[in-house]
Amino acid sequence: MIRIAATFCALLAMALPASAYVYMDIQCDEAQSEFTFNVEIFNQFYIEEDSTDWEVLFEQSKVGTCEDAVEVMAVPLPDPLGWGYHTFTLPVPEPNQYFLYLARMRAPDGTIHPIVTMRPPSFAYASCGEAVAARGYLEDADNQGYVNVLPCPGVCETWVCSYGVDLGQVPAEQWQPFVGTGIPVEVFGEFVMFPMAGSPCLMGTGARPIAEEACGPVATDKRTWGSLKAGYY
Repeated sequence: MIRIAATFCALLAMALPASAYVYMDIQCDEAQSEFTFNVEIFNQFYIEEDSTDWEVLFEQSKVGTCEDAVEVMAVPLPDPLGWGYHTFTLPVPEPNQYFLYLARMRAPDGTIHPIVTMRPPSFAYASCGEAVAARGYLEDADNQGYVNVLPCPGVCETWVCSYGVDLGQVPAEQWQPFVGTGIPVEVFGEFVMFPMAGSPCLMGTGARPIAEEACGPVATDKRTWGSLKAGYY
């Protein structure tokens, strides 16, 4: 039985795509025109195999939209159990807008493989200037005072973080009146890359109500946008 289990595990490992750890540190320059990427890559193949002509590619997608991701850079995959370090710059596509950068692997035959790793996920969010991290309807998360941001109808749910958002550092009048009302809100904040269990994934820095048309149909609260602004600005 032990021999059968070992054989099964070996076959499973061979069936899995190549594995790697990719860490991205992304900084915006003073002019807010370029992102600088400092990237660490560790090739942790499950089996010893030739990694010649394998690449780590980086895809960029605009947070909060349904736009397709685009490839923006590719670098060689290091030898098995080896490290690779790369620094490169990319133009900022749009100020005050979050972008998601996701690392994947490309085999010599051109097929694309997800990163399979036991380490933290190989992605990062970046923006130049304060950017909307979530848009939708606030609901009490019933967890240490955090809130959930239920995405607007018809969106692709590509926001930075929508569940377990910490707004404790944001003035209460900016967000508490909108919890459970069905009034859409934009939340600004900083993504927590590796949150502890039970910790928030987004540290809010600001919040503001938006017009219903900017979020989609709302079934509750029929106040006009003009009366809303008059009450909170």
